[in-house]
Amino acid sequence: MATSATAYRQAFTYDWIGNRSTLTEHNVTDPTKNITYHSGYGTTAGNGATEPVTTQPHTLAWVSTTPTGSGSAYTYDPAGNTTKRDLANDTQNLTWTSENKPATVATGATTINYTYDTGGRRLLENSSEGSTLYLPGGELTTDATGKITKATRNYAHPGAPTVVRTSDGSSTGHTRNIQLANHLGTANTTVQMAANQPVTRRAFKPFGEARGPQPSSWPDRRSYLGVGIDDVATGLTHIGAREYDQANGRFISADPLLDITDPLQMNGYSYAKNSPISTSDPDGLKPATDCGSGCQDGNFVYRDWMVPDGKEVGSTVLKAAPSPMT
Repeated sequence: MATSATAYRQAFTYDWIGNRSTLTEHNVTDPTKNITYHSGYGTTAGNGATEPVTTQPHTLAWVSTTPTGSGSAYTYDPAGNTTKRDLANDTQNLTWTSENKPATVATGATTINYTYDTGGRRLLENSSEGSTLYLPGGELTTDATGKITKATRNYAHPGAPTVVRTSDGSSTGHTRNIQLANHLGTANTTVQMAANQPVTRRAFKPFGEARGPQPSSWPDRRSYLGVGIDDVATGLTHIGAREYDQANGRFISADPLLDITDPLQMNGYSYAKNSPISTSDPDGLKPATDCGSGCQDGNFVYRDWMVPDGKEVGSTVLKAAPSPMT
């Protein structure tokens, strides 16, 4: 439900290979305040004697705005991983592992290090300000001294809301919240299981950007799709196999899977075929289909605890529900 504070209107255009060409943010009350973001792609080289050649045509090179305002620029390694994000108010330098996972992100005076398990899942996030240990269904966060400052546990059940249990270690810091999600799994309402049952709401635009005023606190760091882990330091969202940039509606590294039978999936960086209202990409590898990526709950919704075809994620194994005809 949109209110005056969360009302929005966006318009997009794309080039012939699925790159976003423009995004226009319409001011819902004053069209003279509309802002258009223009995007450029690839690296063009030529010496005047030969035809210009564009390499890495799917990589986002720059974003500018109309009316004139702050823009951004991006550079990549030969594998197509983003190595530098020159943003309006920040410059981020990234290094990558041999498996094309972010190893470090340096932003300002802070460097964040990431460690992964043998399956490529993020296990540890560490910086001079503290660490976060990612466990199946939960997280442990510490400060710079190693003291645990927050523990989070998610309880998800087929066809039911997710319950989030948190504790800051104090006698009064234990809470339980019920999270209510939209059709894509993004929780936009949370109800605290307390005497007065306080309700907190938040809203998102189609590609996951915050829409309207955001609450001062939320039970956990999972936002977009219910699986995306917000990284406050970088502004990115960790979704499965890759890092997602909501502002540009695309991943910052190339898709390790390529489906040559579907032209809409041939762009190595696009999110969910550029159709985020009706489609999602909860594992960072491929857009979810009705039953190809986890509709075992019968509601065609992919959750953090769902896996396709009974495959293992963390310590949880799900099997597809038996057919009603058997």
